Amino acid sequence: MNEKEFMELLDYYFRNVDSAVYREIKLDYEEHFRSGKEEGKTEEEISRSLGSPREIYEGFKEEGLFNENKKGNIFENFNGEFFTDIADKVGNLFSKKEKTVYDSTDLIMDNEKIDTPIHRIEVKVANTDVFIENHNEDYIEVTHTAIDEEYDFTILKEGTTLKVGTYNASKFDINKYFSFGVKSPVKEIYIKLPIGNEANISVSSESGDAKIYVNKNNVNFFSASGDLDLESLGSTFKGNSASGDILVKGVKNSININTMSGDISIAADTPEVNIDTVSGDFKFDLVNSNNFSVNSVSGDVKGRVENMNYIVDISTVSGDIFIRDEKGIKNNIGKSYKNIIGKSSSKMTVKTVSGDIKIQ
Repeated sequence: MNEKEFMELLDYYFRNVDSAVYREIKLDYEEHFRSGKEEGKTEEEISRSLGSPREIYEGFKEEGLFNENKKGNIFENFNGEFFTDIADKVGNLFSKKEKTVYDSTDLIMDNEKIDTPIHRIEVKVANTDVFIENHNEDYIEVTHTAIDEEYDFTILKEGTTLKVGTYNASKFDINKYFSFGVKSPVKEIYIKLPIGNEANISVSSESGDAKIYVNKNNVNFFSASGDLDLESLGSTFKGNSASGDILVKGVKNSININTMSGDISIAADTPEVNIDTVSGDFKFDLVNSNNFSVNSVSGDVKGRVENMNYIVDISTVSGDIFIRDEKGIKNNIGKSYKNIIGKSSSKMTVKTVSGDIKIQ
């Protein structure tokens, strides 16, 4: 990982440590990067030599060099299990992905039709891109392309569950995370669903991107660095990503997203929204009010709600706050803002450390 990503993880693990104590620790590691670069080392080489931010944090903690104050921890609902498993293993996966360009003449294509009913679809891939959409047929169609003749690929129907992916069926567990470094010659997977199918969809991707354009399906997405583009009128979406970006349109009832550095964008009517991010920016465009909770360290929070009706509680440590209430736009209104806007009992809670907050 580069210096920025290393420091963001360090900020995350030391978030409950007294700021004066942590400032000295952080300055020391900034000096390591400065002196290392003067010696001609890359940021990735320096970060590897320093060890993972989590190990650094645990080492200081074991030595009893600081006390933690968890009061007011903005990440009390953060998916620690996911990022403990992902963040310290991905290394350079946090860096920008490089996509391989394939010659279409080298591709092998295979197609299979699956009879319904199917109530759950599980897709697990490493570097393979995934496309899921509706079609006008009454069956599910799975097509994949590959650049080699030998590879692991699973299409398995267990009861009303369909499993598809680039892992051997004996190792296919959607609830376990990734085997980093395992690359598949399968380039893309295309899944087409009947328009009336409302199967729950779960996609787990190491670095492959996913595009899901469906009618009424609930969706779960887990990723190290793969991006997601989702359009669905399903009731719920849940996403976890280390550095992949997440774009969501149309989900009706609830949207829950955790990211480390991936950006998040939401456009929907009236879902309940829960967002936790370290450095990813969050943009939103909502029509009506529902419970709305955002926690961010350095990511900016910007967006609009067409019909603002909230009990508002917004705060930042060092960022700026802009908000539209019944009297218009309020600019630079300090580090906290509490108010009742409109008549709804829905709550809007936004907390950042250094990220700006702008709500219109």
